[in-house]
Amino acid sequence: MSNNRIPYVQNLVVLQNKAKAAMAGRWDPNAKNTAKKYNSIDDVESFFKKNSITRIKAVVESVIDRTTMKRLLLYERNMILFYLSLIRCPPEDSDLGDEAKFFVEVRLLQKDVEVTLEGVLGK
Repeated sequence: MSNNRIPYVQNLVVLQNKAKAAMAGRWDPNAKNTAKKYNSIDDVESFFKKNSITRIKAVVESVIDRTTMKRLLLYERNMILFYLSLIRCPPEDSDLGDEAKFFVEVRLLQKDVEVTLEGVLGK
């Protein structure tokens, strides 16, 4: 950054340096890590067998393409990559591919949903 910083940025740098010197906030070695942690699924097959019959409450965290999303399963806080089944969408490289992704994002992104697991991908 140049030496011509705008005043509020300079103020932020001063406050950050004070926090570092005082070992406050993220620089405190004894502070608890409050970052969100998601569980990983170690045994995918057993997870699928246990949850394949029931509906699972989830939140759509991100839309990767028209039919692929990251979802946070609320009960166990597992993040999974999820593919929608039985959906026909235009190819991603076609004129309507971006529009199809936007259509999915508007309707599902950061929304509470219920999912039913139908299968798992091979390892």
